[in-house]
Amino acid sequence: MPRPHRRINQIYDPVLSVQITATKVKRLVYFLIANRPVRYGEKGHKKGYSRIVYIGTTERGVRRIATSASYHIAAAGELKGIRRLDAYIVWVKSKKGPQTKKGMKLWAVLERAMLLCFREMYGEPPRLNKQGRKMKPKHEFDTFSKRTIVRVINRYT
Repeated sequence: MPRPHRRINQIYDPVLSVQITATKVKRLVYFLIANRPVRYGEKGHKKGYSRIVYIGTTERGVRRIATSASYHIAAAGELKGIRRLDAYIVWVKSKKGPQTKKGMKLWAVLERAMLLCFREMYGEPPRLNKQGRKMKPKHEFDTFSKRTIVRVINRYT
């Protein structure tokens, strides 16, 4: 008796696409952006909608982002209607001279600044972030302009 043929399933949209500039940067901050806005805000805080569901940092470049996106899309099942996460990156070029402290991890400072601004704007950190709930500002806004951080967040909201 002949075996039944197996059915082949496929997704017609790209599952992962990477730009060449992303492969050249190792230390960066990345956003995972949902296909639809998510409601933010707790009692007594500003409420709003944002498509940003995760802000993270990496020293390993694009490989880490792909791993993180696959992990977080599984966790995004709890958020109603999320079917796709797009990843966007931002990074800092370090300048030599007295304005930067030696050994300062600028990408980590940038991530903290992004999380602090996001929490200030929406009342809570991005939904899939575990970090940032009780975070207090230190020196992040001495290094980065708050206005610039807000502008970057608004671009992806």
